[in-house]
Amino acid sequence: MSLIKIVDLIENADCTTSPSTGLPSHPVPDDLAEFYKSYSSAVFYPQARYSFTIQAPDLERSDFVIMNEDLEDPDSANWYALVKCEDQVISIDLTPGPHFGYCYDSFWDSYPTADESTLIAKSFTELVERIIKSGGKNLFWIPGHS
Repeated sequence: MSLIKIVDLIENADCTTSPSTGLPSHPVPDDLAEFYKSYSSAVFYPQARYSFTIQAPDLERSDFVIMNEDLEDPDSANWYALVKCEDQVISIDLTPGPHFGYCYDSFWDSYPTADESTLIAKSFTELVERIIKSGGKNLFWIPGHS
């Protein structure tokens, strides 16, 4: 994914951004790195019912954000809270390997589950595209949500 693509997506959306403060301290997918080279955070649909906030590059581990403790779960040890929307959290898997960059629903009652029911997007760019498509009208990954 090129810088122009992710920046164009964001620049053409109902979105407010903050200037870049640098990259996260751990490796992230190329498209997310390109985002952080331009911005430190973004809020999609700030006036809508469902406003999505991409977190600043000092990402926090999801188990601390969601469960307020270290779950010591090797499958989710490298999941980080990337997007927040009300009481919902979308985590990004930063574990090196085939699921690097996958984004998961990380609601407290299903965390940490990495399966087809919790997979939201297979890349940061796909996640941003889905957020934009939602128009701030729903939690697009929850069936029947409106």
